[in-house]
Amino acid sequence: MKLTPQEKAVNALRKLFLNAIKDDNAKALWRLVTALRGPDSDDCVLKDRLTTPIRKALLTREFAIEVGVSESESFPFKPRWHGADIEEGQDHYRSHIRVAQRVLNEATVMENERKARQKSPKA
Repeated sequence: MKLTPQEKAVNALRKLFLNAIKDDNAKALWRLVTALRGPDSDDCVLKDRLTTPIRKALLTREFAIEVGVSESESFPFKPRWHGADIEEGQDHYRSHIRVAQRVLNEATVMENERKARQKSPKA
């Protein structure tokens, strides 16, 4: 029986997340996904402000349009966190944002190091 795209997506995510205990990539992905889900409230402005840096780091404009999110809706705020955004308050949701921020920072550092190695002349 042929699986639908939705079934394939669910199966892939299930496999990835079930392996999160032993897979650092799955752990990082889980940390980003939990931050994207938003606060346990109806505060859409807060959610947009805190998830925009994650969405901006992960989505291209073309993909956002493809999945039905206009750029102005998807990225209404500047694509970076302000200290007060993530440090103000110690609620559970902001802890997810701080962890996601660390994941993105580590990924950026690693990407920059890889680019620097590619540019440097080989000895």
